[in-house]
Amino acid sequence: MQAQAANPLFTIITVCYNSGETIERAIKSVLEQAYTDYEYIIIDGMSTDNTLEIVRSYPTKFQGKMKYISEADNGIYDAINKGIALAKGSLIGILNSDDWYESNTLDVIAAHHQPGRDVIYYGLLRYLREGKEYMVLSYNHEFLNEKMINHPTCFVTKGIYNEVGKYDLKYKLAADYDFMLNCKEKGYNFRHLPFILSNMSMEGSSKDYHLRSRVETYNIMYKHKCLSNANRMLRIIDLYLKYYFKKIFGL
Repeated sequence: MQAQAANPLFTIITVCYNSGETIERAIKSVLEQAYTDYEYIIIDGMSTDNTLEIVRSYPTKFQGKMKYISEADNGIYDAINKGIALAKGSLIGILNSDDWYESNTLDVIAAHHQPGRDVIYYGLLRYLREGKEYMVLSYNHEFLNEKMINHPTCFVTKGIYNEVGKYDLKYKLAADYDFMLNCKEKGYNFRHLPFILSNMSMEGSSKDYHLRSRVETYNIMYKHKCLSNANRMLRIIDLYLKYYFKKIFGL
């Protein structure tokens, strides 16, 4: 583990496993931030490709602001929870290994942050397809019972994690949605910022991944009484029918 910055405003956490094709872009987007009062924590799940080789080439460039761990974990949210436990920043952002920040992302959050208040900040997420901007989206937290806000743009005060707890490892793909609904139910403030904060490539996710993610999302919505059990089951059945129809007929 490398040296880290003391008591920064931000902690940025990236978790990775065999992310050699994308992680350098994520790392560079943190390194190139105009706002520099941060620490950067990378939690690697014992990658077997060149991920660690890339990660190990960066600590000196961060001048003590970056540290990394490589060890076995119980999935992405277990790795994120490890990062949160290590975090010293007042605001915690989760940057996926295949996403990347805008160069002014931390500047924007810092400019709107009110010290002493526990708030979830979030903004616009740019989706790219074949390297080109495809769409820019933001879902309103007031409709969180219907749709998750853009988690790659979220910055959560550490006090909220201390009170609400970390991510529930029962969920493998949508624990962030469960966490945000817990925050809403406990009455924490959400603040939407009308700025592009993060970028995501649309390539790489399989249809099977999307199916499992949607099923887990519907189960979380049922848990938080956003859906009736009958509605949940109808949606899941509809998902599977469409999935296998497309699979059988090659659509």
